[in-house]
Amino acid sequence: MLVAQAFLTAVAVFPIFYFVKKRLGGFAGVCFAAAYSLFWGIQLMVAYDFHELAFGVPLIAFLIYFMDEEKWTAYFVTIALLFCVKEDLCFFVAFAGIYLIVFKRKFKYGFISFFAGIVVFLLLTKYVMPYFAGGGAFHQFYYYEKFGDTPWHAFLGAVKNPALVYHEMFDHPYKQYMLKFIFNPFLWTSLLSPLTTLSVPLLAERLLSDNWKFYVVDAYYYSATIAPVLAMTAADGIFVILKFIKYRLVRQAVFAAAGLAVVWLALPLLNYKLEKLWEPQFCRLSETDKSGNKALALIPPDASVAAQDSVEPHLCNREALVRMLEPGIPDLDFIICASPEHSPWPAPRRDWIYGYIDEKMKNGYIKIFDENGWKVLEKKSLYALRGK
Repeated sequence: MLVAQAFLTAVAVFPIFYFVKKRLGGFAGVCFAAAYSLFWGIQLMVAYDFHELAFGVPLIAFLIYFMDEEKWTAYFVTIALLFCVKEDLCFFVAFAGIYLIVFKRKFKYGFISFFAGIVVFLLLTKYVMPYFAGGGAFHQFYYYEKFGDTPWHAFLGAVKNPALVYHEMFDHPYKQYMLKFIFNPFLWTSLLSPLTTLSVPLLAERLLSDNWKFYVVDAYYYSATIAPVLAMTAADGIFVILKFIKYRLVRQAVFAAAGLAVVWLALPLLNYKLEKLWEPQFCRLSETDKSGNKALALIPPDASVAAQDSVEPHLCNREALVRMLEPGIPDLDFIICASPEHSPWPAPRRDWIYGYIDEKMKNGYIKIFDENGWKVLEKKSLYALRGK
């Protein structure tokens, strides 16, 4: 899955390159494709873990390219694929429709895109997601209570009270810092392009959220989907500037300088993620990693187990896997605690995990492994049954 994520992220350079080449030439196309690859939001997503938004990144780039080339069959196929990635990307499709209507005068394709985005969003959140999750799936991750208790009420609340929208977008220093970090690498030239319309839903989803994790700079994968939009709109913004410059040498100097500046600005931003590739230990198992493998090997594939979020992917090929600290869970066969290098989530702090482990050891569990921070508990009755 991690290899697939890296591949999907890399595929986006092709539509970005050809989009930029059409406007500024091949050299600039290479520069902007490189800047996209080095953008801190992309680096964070690849360095964090697998997420379904990895499928959305190249699809967004291809959607903009097909829309620009007016390849409508490919455009609508891309829209259909975007609908399969994540429900909030429906709003991105809706805003693509707004762009086509307002700036391209492609009314038929624009209205189809807009209404398809809205209708599919309602279908996904009201019927599809609750059906597969046993009801209430969407509202568990709804973070816009200030505007309304449902997405539709939130939309109406935002329309009725634009002052609240403006206040919520800039009411926290983290939000202002995030906006600078997003637009600085591309010299804010994205704002000169009408295509910036497509960034509105991607930014609004984060800036208007009640959840602070949405608007901090190092928020996992949340800044990845806007990366192809930024690269392509920045090139289009520079192209808008060049329309007003008549002299050829000046034009070439402007876009060459812009391309180099984009790459130069993108390189240092959170580049410590790339620097790890040059460290030999990054490609080797640490002693803690080896201890983790030993701990995981102690848990039989047919056993039930409770684990913290970061360990779950290593245990997911089983019938009974429960996230640690979930309320109301029954006693399971095993409990595994990861080393301090791993996130304690769903516990807010690591001492909560240790408190949970201590409590379980007083109530029917025995510790069978303790090395480099990794701990494995087994139910005493099962331990006795195995004759240990």
